[in-house]
Amino acid sequence: INRDPITTRVPYLTLGGTQFRYLRESTNTEPEFFTLDEELIENNPTVTEVTLTLKQIGQNADTEGFATTLESRKSQRGYVLLQVAKGMMEKIGERFVYGNNTSASKEFNGIQALMPSGQTQNEGSSSTGDALNLLTLSTAKDTVKNGRVQLFSLASAIKLQISGFVNHASSHPIRTEKNEFGILTDFYDNVPLEINDRQVQTETISGGTFSAKTGGATSSIFALQFGLPQ
Repeated sequence: INRDPITTRVPYLTLGGTQFRYLRESTNTEPEFFTLDEELIENNPTVTEVTLTLKQIGQNADTEGFATTLESRKSQRGYVLLQVAKGMMEKIGERFVYGNNTSASKEFNGIQALMPSGQTQNEGSSSTGDALNLLTLSTAKDTVKNGRVQLFSLASAIKLQISGFVNHASSHPIRTEKNEFGILTDFYDNVPLEINDRQVQTETISGGTFSAKTGGATSSIFALQFGLPQ
């Protein structure tokens, strides 16, 4: 069973049709001061209409002759349905992190593909990573705007490194308490550190930043907030 703090927090929408359109803000307005009887100059914000073509995830599973030892065909179908649903959520959870519709046009972009360079902090240079620095983690946290960071999502190997630091340091900024689900969790700077088993320790970096899921020896920590745009 994979630990995944993202899929349980991501908001979902029920949509109809084959496309979803929304307006993305391009520039804000620039208000000016006027005298009381002066005519106001029109100054509208600019937006870009974005159209997303909807895709679906699914699997065709045949239950005929699946297993004669199960009690009935109904129980066979129920078992297969459960396994298919589990496999779909595993795929979705992994794509939340590493999805890329440039290399696979029918899937959605995950966090790595959506991450703007201005909100990325990197340890190391070129194709070589470096050890985690908590100051860098704090800097990354401060780049998240319009609300507080709700979660640090990280690989178990990185969590072990942080736990080792806590166990051997006489003074440290990590504390342990229950999260919103009542589970004991480590917190850094009042933000929970939660393991995501779908994040790997084999990421490749190029030019000091993420380039591929496999082939390397680095990992990422995501500072996340959840919700729908207002």
